[in-house]
Amino acid sequence: MIYWDNVDVIIGGSTGIMADGASFSSKNSLTPVYSIGNIGTHSITPNGPITNEFSFSYSPLVNGDPNFDIANGIKELTNHLYTGVTIEVNGITGFDCRLKSLSYQIRPNDIVRANATYESFVNTSGNAFANHSYSGDYKNKNDIAHGWTTYFNTQSDYFEAPIYNLSYSFEANFSPRYTLGRKEAAQVSFMSATERIDIDQDTYSPIQFSGEDVFTSLLVNNTSGLDFMTLNIVGYSEYDTGVKPFTGDYTNMTINLSGMKIAQSNVDAKINDILANKLSLIKYF
Repeated sequence: MIYWDNVDVIIGGSTGIMADGASFSSKNSLTPVYSIGNIGTHSITPNGPITNEFSFSYSPLVNGDPNFDIANGIKELTNHLYTGVTIEVNGITGFDCRLKSLSYQIRPNDIVRANATYESFVNTSGNAFANHSYSGDYKNKNDIAHGWTTYFNTQSDYFEAPIYNLSYSFEANFSPRYTLGRKEAAQVSFMSATERIDIDQDTYSPIQFSGEDVFTSLLVNNTSGLDFMTLNIVGYSEYDTGVKPFTGDYTNMTINLSGMKIAQSNVDAKINDILANKLSLIKYF
């Protein structure tokens, strides 16, 4: 019997994540075969590949979120070739796993929550749970991404309009190719990816023209975009004035918003709530 405090989640064979939930599923595609002259099923046969899926909910660390690094690598691809990573969850190992989705939920006064899902089209290794202790240190409290230290960044300050909630999502589409005589994928190709940011703010940002760039309306050009910083910046004097610190010893994780377009702008008025503008930004790869 293995309890949660003896479970480690390892991404890429070397980096742990501070997961509060992990799941693994293996799906077998089957179809019944019927024949004329017989009642009932003649047989059940495979009607597609075995697909393995690993999903994690966790607290991302500014000083090294492996899923964030993998997403950035996918965004930089210039062809269909991509090699997946190895994932280990206490006795179960997935090979050639490809990041299917990654999301961050950022709220005031709360730790940033993350969810990641990987997909694999080859068989896993391990048929029993086993104690697995990762030796690396990935639990430094100062490295936890937090709503206090997240900035929708202009060139020298946070976004002028207060932001109440913000979510980020990345989704990638991979296509497996199969050949006769093999049950596992002979090749898995990268097809496309989508990056999206949804913002709740209390000022209205209308869409001025089709294809409007986020830098045209919201941000100063050549800025980094969405910044996650370590918690130790709350002790800096600049932070007390509401300005993002630019000095001191802290780590910064940045999502570059270059090329993002404003996809949707919704105004939402409800009883017992402020008037809010929900803004959606999107980018395709």
